[in-house]
Amino acid sequence: MLSTSGSCSLEKLGQESPASSTQSIVLFKEESQQKPLLMLSLYRTYYIRDGQSDLPFVFNDIMGLESGESQGADPEDIVKCLKGLLKEGHKFNPGVSAKNEDCRSKPSAVDQTHCLVYVIAADKVSMMDDDVFRKMRFIRQKASELGE
Repeated sequence: MLSTSGSCSLEKLGQESPASSTQSIVLFKEESQQKPLLMLSLYRTYYIRDGQSDLPFVFNDIMGLESGESQGADPEDIVKCLKGLLKEGHKFNPGVSAKNEDCRSKPSAVDQTHCLVYVIAADKVSMMDDDVFRKMRFIRQKASELGE
């Protein structure tokens, strides 16, 4: 998650524990807030490497949720990400769900998301709008249906 090629080494993330690796990733995410909005609105996959080989998981980064119907990532697009439908580099358009031509017709298991994680700053949770929680519930419900 640290390189522009979409790949990084565990040495760069810190090998002490998964928590320290996650902390490095979160710190990188905070630094990425300085990037132009275009960079933050693209669907990106980050491959994590251990020496010379890829680890058996990836991080998929998306535009975040925001309050309001035309703000942040559309919840339907996040569900499409979970299903593996959105293509790498998809540009999120706040309030507008991706069109069929922007989607894969038959995603493989590799394209699909098998674990959904929300990252929320602890000092911001109390300030979050009910609309964001509504969007999160919708996404969680759709994610649960995928496992049935």
